[in-house]
Amino acid sequence: MPAAMFTIEESIKIVPYHSIWPAYYEAEKPLLQSVFAQRLRGIEHIGSTSVVGLAAKPIVDIMIGLPDLMITIWEQQQLLLLGYEYFGQAGVPGRLYARKRGRKNYNLQIVCYEEMVWFNNLAIRDYLRAHPTEAAVYAALKYAIVKEGIRSLLAYTEHKYPFMRQLRQRAGRWYSRAFL
Repeated sequence: MPAAMFTIEESIKIVPYHSIWPAYYEAEKPLLQSVFAQRLRGIEHIGSTSVVGLAAKPIVDIMIGLPDLMITIWEQQQLLLLGYEYFGQAGVPGRLYARKRGRKNYNLQIVCYEEMVWFNNLAIRDYLRAHPTEAAVYAALKYAIVKEGIRSLLAYTEHKYPFMRQLRQRAGRWYSRAFL
């Protein structure tokens, strides 16, 4: 299935943390492992739903690490059979994106294993887990953006971008020191 057959824009909402999110990840993980089994180098629960106590869009983010930034036609077809829409890079270099919407919602990032996008996502997740005050500031920003009336994915992402850029820098510095 060709990329960009679907529109990436969607409505968003922010909700308090829900303890079921890690279980949603664990339920989806073996399905995705079966799609990428031969090439899979890593799979991680990332994003706000992976940080206990952090408000989030009720969408579980999963990162797949592959040896290269491509997926085969067969893998795309398997994702489609699992209910995923495939978007290709969707405007983010170094990442392929797919999403699944329904009773449980998932975002899938496919990246090169142990390269920059992989480490950036882990750094942000682990930094927020280790710094609850920083996570609370991030949650407050999310709620403020939505309170301003911003409810579309693209506008929401744009409004939080300056904070996320700074967070990525702080997390990267912390992550590199934490694992020396």
